Amino acid sequence: MQGRGVLVLGPDPVIGRQEVVLTSAAHPERSIRIATDGVRPFTAGTPP
Repeated sequence: MQGRGVLVLGPDPVIGRQEVVLTSAAHPERSIRIATDGVRPFTAGTPP
């Protein structure tokens, strides 16, 4: 997605494993991974 987008996480109590990696267009070396195993809350970290 380019430009300003909206990412809504939840409120489903149990979902399948999901992850998304957000990367800056201005600084492609900067990215963040937001993920869940489907049971625990989403966590933020660096991509593998």
